Amino acid sequence: MDPSEIYASLQKMSQTTRVLYIAAHPDDENTRLLTFLSRGKHFETAYLSLTRGDGGQNLIGDEQGADLGVVRTQELLAARRVDGTRQFFTRAIDFGYSKSAQESLSLWQHDSILSDVVWVIRQFQPDIIITRFPPDERAGHGHHTASAMLALEAFDLAADPGAFPEQLKWCEPWKVERVFWNASSWWDKTLPDQVDNKTVFGVDVGGYDPILGMSYGELAGKARSQHRSQGFGVSPYRGEQIEYLRLLKGELQPGSTDPFEADSHWVKMVNGTETRSLLVKMLEEYDMKDPLAALPDLLKMYALVPSEDRTPQWTDKQNRLSDIIAASVGLWLEPVVIAKETDRIQISAECLSAAGVSATVTGMDLYFPGDGNDLFPMLHPRGKAAQISSEKQQLPANIFVRDTFWIAVTPGANATPYWLQRPYSTTYQAADAKWRGQPEWDDLPAVRFRIQLGESELAFTRKLVEKKIDPARGEYYVPVQMLPAYHVHVEEQLCLFKPGLPSEVHVKLDGLDAETTGDLKLRIPSGWSVSPASIRIQGNEHTLYTFQVTASDNGSEGVITPVFHSHGNDYEQEITDIIYEHLPEQHIAHIASRPAMVLLMHVPEGSYAYIEGAGDLVLESLQAAGVNVEPLSVNDLAVTDLSIYDAIITGVRAYNVSDRLISAQPLLLQYVQQGGTLLVQYNTTNNFTLGRNADGASMGPYPFSLTRGRTTDENASPEFLLPDHPVWNTPDKITADDFEGWVQERGLYYADATADHYQAPLGFADPGEETLRGAILTTDYGQGTFIYTGLSFFRQLPAGVPGAYKLFFNMMTY
Repeated sequence: MDPSEIYASLQKMSQTTRVLYIAAHPDDENTRLLTFLSRGKHFETAYLSLTRGDGGQNLIGDEQGADLGVVRTQELLAARRVDGTRQFFTRAIDFGYSKSAQESLSLWQHDSILSDVVWVIRQFQPDIIITRFPPDERAGHGHHTASAMLALEAFDLAADPGAFPEQLKWCEPWKVERVFWNASSWWDKTLPDQVDNKTVFGVDVGGYDPILGMSYGELAGKARSQHRSQGFGVSPYRGEQIEYLRLLKGELQPGSTDPFEADSHWVKMVNGTETRSLLVKMLEEYDMKDPLAALPDLLKMYALVPSEDRTPQWTDKQNRLSDIIAASVGLWLEPVVIAKETDRIQISAECLSAAGVSATVTGMDLYFPGDGNDLFPMLHPRGKAAQISSEKQQLPANIFVRDTFWIAVTPGANATPYWLQRPYSTTYQAADAKWRGQPEWDDLPAVRFRIQLGESELAFTRKLVEKKIDPARGEYYVPVQMLPAYHVHVEEQLCLFKPGLPSEVHVKLDGLDAETTGDLKLRIPSGWSVSPASIRIQGNEHTLYTFQVTASDNGSEGVITPVFHSHGNDYEQEITDIIYEHLPEQHIAHIASRPAMVLLMHVPEGSYAYIEGAGDLVLESLQAAGVNVEPLSVNDLAVTDLSIYDAIITGVRAYNVSDRLISAQPLLLQYVQQGGTLLVQYNTTNNFTLGRNADGASMGPYPFSLTRGRTTDENASPEFLLPDHPVWNTPDKITADDFEGWVQERGLYYADATADHYQAPLGFADPGEETLRGAILTTDYGQGTFIYTGLSFFRQLPAGVPGAYKLFFNMMTY
């Protein structure tokens, strides 16, 4: 924290207004407004996202579902580190696009998610709530509408002690002053004409801050650009930026035209008046060149902090004050994990007085903040402190003082994010009710350093950290995680079998050492067989083991799960590494199950190519089925004899992420004309709106439009509009049964089925809607075939949906 950051932190301490922004997904938040509120108005500001974005797409990798939710959670936290706000969630799962709030609230169980919103309000205690979306159909996405509806309901219920009374063991009812909708002319066509500074307000959030050395819009652009998995990198926002606020509930302060004016909490806070006076004095006298000059007043303020007042106001200000004091005097206090064993970790508690201020370490305590986590099975109770050292140690100028100690841990206890530790369907279930709302594990132990500065003794709490050093990146921090002692991994992402014929399944076992003993087995679907039944593991001579699995003849499906039994424990988790430059490393433990399916269909013979797009597992799924398909780089299109391929497939959103592919489209269309099949999976309308991009390049041999049409009901009945069409008949017959068991949705970004020269053989209708006919679009061109499909094969194939494979194979061999 440099002197300008210290000053900005003092400015934030001087304010008591708190604002909660509410929307549905990661990237829904308006970072321009959040940055202005946090950095410009100096309010304590937070964003509540109903979901973690698990149902979205991924432009930077192949994570989907729960793993994508982990990525997007971390992207939100990265954005919050930039704009200076906090992050909360409910337990709602992003199950994909929803066409109504009623559907969303029904699947989420309305009262459960409403209770989560009330919980966050009572925990954070905002004066003002701002919704991103209107509480009606103008919001479009059902999740969006639901987020605004829940915010309005929670505004009333949070203050009612009769609403969700079980929460009152940990928090109090809280009265929010008002709710605004962060409107725009996109939804509200009356803007800006209706701005009256009574119920509708226009706020310029694009101001420049000389302390930051940039505008709030520039900082907001950096925050927005953390959402890389969604392709939301943006240029910095500069100049005037008007945001509109429409009052939905509550009232302004009497006689005020300021939408943000709220009751001052200083008069209600213990020692609040005295603290505020000191802050006013310090802000007037603060010298950027001499931060130490503020130390006497900082210590006076520290003495005013009431130990018995643990309201969010005082808790946040005390934490901020401790950081300001440490930065002002150059105190570096850090408990670092320096060694790990299976069931314990070694910690070095490090102290440094870099500026040479006279300081004494009077003691260190290992503090356990929560009571909902079994990671650290210590003998003392949770929420208490265990003394590490009571020895007084003078801190010499710029010389480290360290204490090293070991603590016991439970292997694997925090390797799975808390919201993924229990079975879930449309909502997550936290193991402890108090975890609700939190973005990630927040129960790691901390070291409380007791430091004497002059006549004052202060306590500084620092959570455990772990660091790595990379020759290219230098030093960087990683989450403190204890992984399972052993973890298993099936090399095949999908296990596909032919009836009655054995197929190999390869299992990797990690964590072995010379003393390891145990038995490795496979759990398989009923009626299947496996050989050997068990493999005895002794030592660490091998790490990869092979089983022969034979599927039943009846076409059954299920999952295959490896289990390593050792010393009375079963180990069946694998570790998924989620590593991106803009995020902290995540190593996530999941049950190592793989979908297992019997291929009662013709598997395409011949040679195929796959041009990767924004990230999917379709290529790997086809390879697992025994298809001879290889990746084909866009860069190699011009130098490759494409005629060797029976079909070329493009990955999801391939044309959205590769300008080179658009430029090379004439080569692909020539390939079609000469007899090949080009199968294009869905793209968004970003690059192609009328079948051509801005440069006139066409995705297909004839122009066609991409639409935003989609079918969100994964159980929607198929309508075979052209029953004699080859995709339904060759080489396998497709029936309605082949659309059973699909996951999340039928498809998205359908084509306009009215385009000339094309056939649209498939229709779907969501409940209460008309049939959409553009899920598959085909045309013959020269001697070959072009196919566009918006069906979500990128979800169905990795999930092992048999009918999706059969249909995809039919299209490949058209």
